[in-house]
Amino acid sequence: MPSRRKRQGKQKKRSFLKRWLFLLLFLVILLAGLYWYVQQPLASWNELKRILHAYLSHGRDISISETTGDIYHLYYGSAVSSSYTPDDSSSVFGGIPTRTNGTSLQLLVNTGYCVGYDELMRLPAWAAYRLFDVPSPVLPERPTAFLPDLRTAKPVHSEEYTGSGFDRGHLAPNFSIARCYGEEAQHDTFLLSNVIPQRHTLNAGPWKALELREATNYTGRFEKIWVMAGPVFGDEIHCLPSGIPIPEQLFKIIVQMRNGNIRILAFMMPQDCPEEKDFQKYLCSVDEIETKTSLDFFPELTWEEQNALESKPAPSIW
Repeated sequence: MPSRRKRQGKQKKRSFLKRWLFLLLFLVILLAGLYWYVQQPLASWNELKRILHAYLSHGRDISISETTGDIYHLYYGSAVSSSYTPDDSSSVFGGIPTRTNGTSLQLLVNTGYCVGYDELMRLPAWAAYRLFDVPSPVLPERPTAFLPDLRTAKPVHSEEYTGSGFDRGHLAPNFSIARCYGEEAQHDTFLLSNVIPQRHTLNAGPWKALELREATNYTGRFEKIWVMAGPVFGDEIHCLPSGIPIPEQLFKIIVQMRNGNIRILAFMMPQDCPEEKDFQKYLCSVDEIETKTSLDFFPELTWEEQNALESKPAPSIW
């Protein structure tokens, strides 16, 4: 009987010690965290507050894992440091993309976005736009008609797509532009100089999912982003019955810059991709897009910055 009491006494003592050790460990971790926090520069404090505020705000569709990832990136993430100062009045980040094959493009400037238009192909080679956070957007009704752009030499008409089996696919998206810039800008996205032939599975699948992510999630998390999109053609070009060329793939480049640090997501999505929302598998490098399109992006960045940003695909979606 005494030995049993001794064993119980020892067990209670061990249990008591474990509780105190756990409490002590918790306090050490808490104090270490508080010490680390107060040592952070003011800019990091403000950025951390902004990230947490974005997560707690309604209507931005931001997950806890994305918020955790953004906090990790704030302190340990890789980005390219740059002295480049973007112009918030411009739709283009890093300078107007140029052609490297000797052909020229017509620059068409619209409300909320601009286009590099290929008169020979009768298609946009690229469209660029800047999106920013709008906490309480007022969205106008979607227009019903696509319109010819009379600034082009031979305007495309909506009937040239009718019965082709292809959607009239926006490059600068109707929803995002309307959300940021209003009704007049939304109407400008329905100019056919902003449209390319697009399979419905792509247009309503991963392409649309990425557009929605740009408009709400990325603007909520990063405040503003810049986007460029356009067609990618293969060696053999097929056309609609009206003669409009059909791209083999579509590209998209998303740029985020914060506190002098730049990072990029680049995608190429094939026309025959399944109608699923997964766009992670379409990540590529900007260099791949430049090779396939004969476009040179970000000419106003230094060669070192371009090389660091363009040579490799992002490891994952933000």
